[in-house]
Amino acid sequence: MKPNRKIQIFENGLTLAEVLVTLAIIGFAVPLILAATASALRSRQAAEFDTRANWILRDAQQRIMMKWASRDIASGIDRAFPFPTPESPQHPLEMHYGQDGEWMKKSSPDSVYLVQIEAKPYEGSAPGLQLARIKLTVQQPASAPANKRNKRGYEYITTRRGME
Repeated sequence: MKPNRKIQIFENGLTLAEVLVTLAIIGFAVPLILAATASALRSRQAAEFDTRANWILRDAQQRIMMKWASRDIASGIDRAFPFPTPESPQHPLEMHYGQDGEWMKKSSPDSVYLVQIEAKPYEGSAPGLQLARIKLTVQQPASAPANKRNKRGYEYITTRRGME
């Protein structure tokens, strides 16, 4: 007996149920893959910002310490930023950095990172010892409104090294 030709063709194809199951699996998996990719991208960007912020904070800290340590050492900071005392009013200092973390002498449209520096006298110091509480905040992107920037902060207490 000869096999029916129509049955053989039908057995080699896919049924509608199999196609629907395949589409359901793809429809479920693709959004999960896209969400995982977006999450990985955000994590990479946050890690890059954390790393760059640490480099920038260290550079800004060194520049401040050089500014306070001696008039002979070039810190690159042109604006007056004296060591804080109870009598001296302090205004925050702003420093700008580019995409690769390079310091820019002045504000520029190319600046990506903004560092705000506040210095206040430290009240808990021993008599005769001048200490300052320094607060540095790295913000990115510098061109965004303040409430839309990513921020990383750092505080430390320091002496008036080299100035006595």
